[in-house]
This record gives sequence, C-alpha cells and structure tokens, in this order.
Amino acid sequence: TSRWGRTRGGPRHQRGGGGRRELGRRGLGDRVDGNGRRGQEASDESGDRARALSVCSSQAVWASNFRIRVAWELCCAIGLHWLLLPIGILVAKMAIFYAAAVLLLHAASAYAFVPMVSNKWRIGTRTSMSISMSMPGEKTAAPLARRGRVGVDSPRSPSTRRLMPHGIVRSRHQRVPAPRLSLVEWRLWGVGTSVDEDGGQHTLTPSEALRAAVAERLGVDELPLEHIRLVRKSLDARKPRGRAARAARGAQTGTRRAGAKGTAVVGDASPASDARVVRWDHVVDVRVDSRVARRLKAQPGRQMPFDPVVMGDEAPSVGTVAWEGAGDAPRVVVVGAGPCGLFAALTLARAGLRPVVCERGKTVEERGRDVGALIARGRLSADSNLCYGEGGAGTWSDGKLTTRIGRNSNEVREVLKTLVHFGAPDRILVDGKPHLGTDNLVRLLKGFREELVSLGAVFKWEGRVESLMKTDGHISGVRLAGGEEICADAVILATGHSCRELYHQLHDLGVRLEPKDFAVGFRIEHPQPLINRAQYGEYASRVGKRGDGALPAASYRLATTVADSPDATDNAAATDDANSNDDTNNGNNNAAAAAAKSPSAAERATKEWRSTGTDGRGCYSFCMCPGGQIVPTSLQEDELCINGMSFSKRASAWANAALVVSVGHSYGDYEVDGNPLAGLDFQREMESRAATMGGGELVCPVQRAPDFLAGKMSEEPLPKSSYRRGVRSAPLHELYPPKITRALREALRTFGKSMPGFAAEDALLHGVETRTSAPVQIVRDADSCESDGLRGLYPAGEGAGYAGGIVSAAVDGMRVATAFIRARANADATVAAAAAQPAAKQSASRAAGQSPEW
Repeated sequence: TSRWGRTRGGPRHQRGGGGRRELGRRGLGDRVDGNGRRGQEASDESGDRARALSVCSSQAVWASNFRIRVAWELCCAIGLHWLLLPIGILVAKMAIFYAAAVLLLHAASAYAFVPMVSNKWRIGTRTSMSISMSMPGEKTAAPLARRGRVGVDSPRSPSTRRLMPHGIVRSRHQRVPAPRLSLVEWRLWGVGTSVDEDGGQHTLTPSEALRAAVAERLGVDELPLEHIRLVRKSLDARKPRGRAARAARGAQTGTRRAGAKGTAVVGDASPASDARVVRWDHVVDVRVDSRVARRLKAQPGRQMPFDPVVMGDEAPSVGTVAWEGAGDAPRVVVVGAGPCGLFAALTLARAGLRPVVCERGKTVEERGRDVGALIARGRLSADSNLCYGEGGAGTWSDGKLTTRIGRNSNEVREVLKTLVHFGAPDRILVDGKPHLGTDNLVRLLKGFREELVSLGAVFKWEGRVESLMKTDGHISGVRLAGGEEICADAVILATGHSCRELYHQLHDLGVRLEPKDFAVGFRIEHPQPLINRAQYGEYASRVGKRGDGALPAASYRLATTVADSPDATDNAAATDDANSNDDTNNGNNNAAAAAAKSPSAAERATKEWRSTGTDGRGCYSFCMCPGGQIVPTSLQEDELCINGMSFSKRASAWANAALVVSVGHSYGDYEVDGNPLAGLDFQREMESRAATMGGGELVCPVQRAPDFLAGKMSEEPLPKSSYRRGVRSAPLHELYPPKITRALREALRTFGKSMPGFAAEDALLHGVETRTSAPVQIVRDADSCESDGLRGLYPAGEGAGYAGGIVSAAVDGMRVATAFIRARANADATVAAAAAQPAAKQSASRAAGQSPEW
C-alpha cells in the first residue's frame, strides 16, 4: 500500500462490503466491511496469488521511488551546505566585528576620546530632550522638537524592542535617558539680516532675524537663540552686484541702468545707479551637534571651525610679559602720553618695571580747558592744545578704532579689551567700525592714568623733552625744558607726528632718519543728510537726528589714482569701498612704505589706493567724521592746520573728511638733497600759506567745490560750516603746487560722479590738511625695535613712522615695550652666565688643589 492508504495495482474496493485492505496490521486476507466487522476470507488460490503479485509490485515501485528521493535530498543537502557555509562565516565575522566596535566606542565615549563618533550609536525613544549647548560660562537647556533638525540631529524613534549599545533591552513603554550629544562650535561670516527685521545699531545681541538667518545657513529647521554668540555687527550699504544687482533691478520698478564706466565705486550712489540693498552683516559663533557640523565644509571667510586660540579669548596676551631679568630692574623713560606711550608704559608697569612718562602737555582735565579756550576765544597754548597733552592728538578726534593691521589679531583684541577695562563701552568689541568719540576718550583716560600710577609709573606733566642724553653711543637719559635730567637705561620715543623739533635733535645725534611720502589736501564738508541719502537711499530717514536712530550716520571712503602729468585727463578709476570708515590718521601709502621696513603684522599698513601706472598719484578720502566738526590743530599762530572730530553720538549736522593726495620727494614735490627732514619744511610752508589766506587768528580759508574746479573765488554767502573760529573765501586752487592741485581736481570730479552731491554747491573745501602721517621715519631694527644709530632708543608709534591711528599706535607701543623687556632679560642672563664661569672655574681649581687662573 502507498503512504496514502490505497492499494497499488489492485481494485480500490474489495468484495464483502467494499472494505479497505489494511496490510501489515491485519494480514493479506483480512477484510473490513462497511460496518467494521470482519468478513470471511476467500480461499481460492488464484485470488491470493494475484494479490501477492500486486503487493510485491507496489513495494518494488516504492523502494525505487525512495532511493531516488534519498539521492535527491542528499544532493540538495550537499549543495546547500557548500552554498551557506561562506555566508555563515561572513555573518559570524560581521557579528564579531560589530560587537568589538560597540565595545570600543563605549570605552572611548567613557573617556571622552571620540565623542563625535560615539554619539552616533546612541539611540533613544522619541521624546523631548534637553541638551546642554551653552556658551562658555553659561548653563542652559532647550527642548528639541519632535521632528526635523533643531540645530542638532534628533534621534529617530526605535522599534518595539531595541537593543541598546549598552547591552540593555528596553521596551517601547520605557523612557530612555536623553543622550548627551557632542557639540561643536563654528564661526560664520557674512550672515545678513535686513534693516526692517533687525533691531538697529543699538541692538548688540542675537535677534530673531539673525537666528533665522543662521539656521538657514546651517540647513536646520530651528536653532535656540542662546546657542548664538554675536562677534561683530556692521552695516553693509554697498551697491549690489551680479545676482544681487539683477534681483534688485527686478524688485524695483522703473529703475534705470547703471551709470557711466570708469566711475563705479563699490557702494557708489550715482543717480543712475541701481537701488541699494542696505543690510546688517554679522559674524557669529554658533554651537551645533557634531552630526550637523560634519556636513559643514570649511570655507575661509565664510565658515570655519572655531579655534579658541586664534579666534577666542585663549590667545596669549601680548601686554602681560613679566620682568625676569637678574639684578635691578632697568630704568625706562617713555616720551609722550598718547596711545602709543600709554600702552607702552602699561606693558612695562604690568611687567614689574616703573616707567617715567614725560608729557609736554597737561592732564586731560586741564587740557580740556585749554582746548575750550582755543575754540571759543582763539587762545593757542604751545604745549597744551589739540595735538599735545594726555591722550595725544587722538583725544579730540573721532576716536576711530578701526585698523588695517588685523581686526581679529591678538594685539588688536588686547587693545580693545584694555579700553573696555578702563571705561570704554562694551559695544566696541562688537561694532564692525568701532569708535569712541571725544567724550568717551576723555573719561577712560582718567582710569588709564590711575591704573598706571597704582602700578608704580611716574608722570611728568608739562615735561617737554628738550634733548636726549648720550654716553658712548648709548642713550643715558633725557633732559627736560626746565633743566631736570632723568637718567635712563632706555627711552621709548612715542612723541607723535607733530613734534617737529625732536626730529632735528635726532638728526644731530646721528640717528638714522629716512624721508617718507605722506599726503596733503583739504577738509571737505557736506550736510550730513546729503551723505545719508547718497549712502542709504530710501532708508536715510532711519538715521535719526540725535544719533539714536536705527541706522548710524552714514560714512564713506573714496579712492582713485590719477596720472601725474600735465596733460592728465579724466581717466581715473575709482576703487575701494564707499561705505567704510577710514583708519584714523593712517591714510596713505606712506604708512605702508614706512611699515614695509618692519615685517611684523602691526607694521604692515595697507595702501589706501591702488596705482594703475608707474606715474600714478593716489587720491583718497581720509579720517571721515560723520556727524562731526572741523577743529584747528595748529601749533603756532602763523600756521594753520585743521582736523575733524566727532562725539560718540555723531549728532552734528555736518559730515567732513580729508580729501588728500600723496606727496613726497619721489613725486618731485620737493627736493631732499641729503636732508631727510625736507618733508617737514614742505608741511610748514603749506600751513603758513593757509594762515595767510585766512587772514590770521586761526580763520580758515574755504572755497566751494565747483569753484575750486573752475579756478575762481567763491562768492558770499558761503555755505554754513562747523568750523567755529570762522571761515573766509580764498583761492584754494592757488595754495598747493600745480601738480597737486590738478590731482585734487581730478579726484574731486571722479568722486562727484560716484556720489551725488559730493562736488555740488553745498560741498565746502577747508584748508589745509597736512598731517595725515609723519613725513619722516626713524629707522629701527625689525626684531629688537632699537634705533639704528643710538643704542637704547626705541622709536615707536606714528611719529616714528610705524603706525597710523589709535589702535595701531597702541599695538606698536606694546610691541616695542615687550621687545625691550625680552631683550634686556636675555642680556642680563648672558651677563650673569658669563660672570658665573670664572667662579665655577676657580672652585674647580681649588677642588683639584691648583691655583686659580685668571
């Protein structure tokens, strides 16, 4: 019978009720009827033989089928074995590798070696998390959204049961502790927000608009506001170019195409130019999850990983070097109490030395009274004026803290933090173009002086240095005007660029001096609303009247190069940014030429203009004072020189800037003939002409810009001026030599095309501006900062030709003081080692029983 119970090769139903044959259990002859009763067995022989043959045939067929099936199953088993064996081995290896990787990652995470990698394997349930992403010194927590990216990658929801890397099986009903994800800090540049969404110039904390812009840059849905730190904020009102220009044209209906060629200034506001896109530009530090940070690509100038040494507060301070020399501390005299002298004295005092500061002027309180008498009554003091006194010439100026020696350098950050420590507003650390104003400068100078006195510094007010004392080629001290002599081992010369008589003394002492190019010109003054409209366009109304508007008073910077030839034509190409402040008192290629002799970062001033030819002469705006006024900086009554100043709010109705052109012996403006001080004589001659044109008593000669271009006198009534000593119409086109006048005219025409109204009837030229920088450089060693020709003399700052402006002068003062401390400490160590050698040799000789050899 087959496995299914039927008889193979025989009838399905048998006689006697059709019962089914049950072979093997009941025998060959048994029958079972339909009622289950046993029937009678047939006894005929033929029937039995037939049934026997049928059974044998069925068994033979079954045996044959069984052998075939066994052979087939054996073949399948062998094939599956050889097929599955490599797969099983591979799976086993992967399981072992996974287990080892998990163990290694957990070990590394426990010791915080690779937190960015280990966090990838931590999986939790979908639940709100609080992840600490606070800035240094803060402890904050913020809930994360249930879906999407929220500055960090939210962990995805697991299945019903999930094996955690920790080896714990958790059900979906259990709460998994929120993982502590690794956070990475990045710095982003150029994050912009519109002036409509931003809080304005007085908002120096991250805003909602800034958070949205940062989140869009990072590609995340949301970002907690406390994870953003504002590093810098500045206003960008430049004219859009490229895609931005096409977008602006599409957004503005009825706009005309850009103006003529050759007059395009970055941010120009010509009547035919496209509409401006005024926005706030930010530099921010933001903390994100490491998985988000891995998607970011480092792009210099756009986004970079945060480096606490290069970008943060962990950078080594340049002004806190300590005196470690042997023996008595050296005696140091600092000549001048301007930014260079004060920061040099502070560096020395913090190192443990006791510098003596000699200043020909008075303290800032007494100096303020002398300045008031000068402006109101015309009473000029030779030693206490807008150039001499505590704080130097920068005290009564705009107080710009912009610089071109590296906005993010350690030295610049050190200067800004020091100023904040002494009372400057905190916003100077964030402002893109920080400035203090005269009122803030006067206040912080008092704190500066008190700090120096508490550290042991000594001030000699009204102590004009009459001469330098010299012994055997080394400086030995200074002699004051009253006859007092102060002995010193070193003298740091930080006199500023107006101390002309000291240059002659250095020349007589054999100190190496070199002539340097500088710049001269006029002060040009406009109504401040005119500049606001030219720079901000439709946003000009947001400036405000008292400096409290959403936008600051608009400024500009213009530069061009003109051909220095009699047949010069209007082929000047304007360059540079028309919406940036100049660096205070640093405005020309002369500072760059001077600083090129010293390779340090602070001494590399950048050229203010770009020459288009070998015979080009640079013309540019310089020391722009928005919301300011023009003041006299004369040293003698028969000479007239002017400058600009502003208070902190810049709320004046006028805007003024110097319009100057590069001059020097290299241009043939004056002959040197072996005299490195020829530039001083040129300055004095121009200032004397200006005083004569003004009629004396510090009255300023003026001329309308169109009349200067036309070469004619300006008729009364003249436009109003902020100069309080009075103005007088004069032919300023006749004051300078013809080549300089031609260059100024070319620049004025070019700038008039770039900025509407710049050369219009309301533009008033004031004469003269001659002290943009020192016309001479005191040569010094690049490493030791010691002068070439007189050992122990350390020329520094703007008067020496190595700085221009408050910040760069302060940085140079710190650098020179630090160089002196290290050089003197090394020298003392060398002397001490040399003195110790004979004593050691004598001791060794005595130990050996020999007489000492000297």
